[in-house]
Amino acid sequence: PISFQSISYIIDVFKNQIPHEKNPIKFITYTLYFPKLISGPIVNYKNINKQLQVLGAGVDDIAAGLRRILVGIIKRILIANQVGIVANAVFNMPQSGITPKYAWLGLLAYSIQIYLDFSGYSDIAIGLARVMGIKLPENFNYPYIAQSITDFWRRWHITLSIWFREYIFFPLERKRFKFFGRQMNILIVFLLTGLWHGFNFNFIIWGLIHGVFIAFESTDGGRKWLNKISRPIRHIYTLVIVLTGWVF
Repeated sequence: PISFQSISYIIDVFKNQIPHEKNPIKFITYTLYFPKLISGPIVNYKNINKQLQVLGAGVDDIAAGLRRILVGIIKRILIANQVGIVANAVFNMPQSGITPKYAWLGLLAYSIQIYLDFSGYSDIAIGLARVMGIKLPENFNYPYIAQSITDFWRRWHITLSIWFREYIFFPLERKRFKFFGRQMNILIVFLLTGLWHGFNFNFIIWGLIHGVFIAFESTDGGRKWLNKISRPIRHIYTLVIVLTGWVF
């Protein structure tokens, strides 16, 4: 988040979308604000600048923040950590002992763990900030009910998706190739998304799996196909791809 926020700040100042911050304390507070320091949400300076000028939390803010922190703790400690025990037990089994039922058990347990752990952290970060009078943007919106991979990324790590859209995808679109330019730009964005999660071939594969299907969904044929099939089938299609990605 620190790198992404610093990049967005530099670009926005360069484009004269925001004035450069002359107060070093405010800039350091924005960059190193501890609730969002590790895993986000990723916040643009223009979205938090006004809040930094009028810091102050009312009773309602403190109550809402504490409730959100409690939700995050329940997600992470009471559910994600326990489900993670199951996932790790399967992952640590000898390969010869992982039958299909254990493989599915491990994959489903990991899918629950990664969502509740990450969204739980976001809940805690948003709650801590709210207690201090800062409203951070939402980062998750029930991603496993998505009806397409495009919809999944509108719901999963929302602030990361917005950052890549604003600072990578839109600039690429302004110089789009004539044929399949949009699809190529989508693949570039998701290649970078995979690399952001880890400089490892597994993460590249994971990013490109999502990129390929979003590129398909952005074509006329992909949109027609999605509109033609029923909502339950769209949901199954989405979950199959998401779960396949989690394998990597």
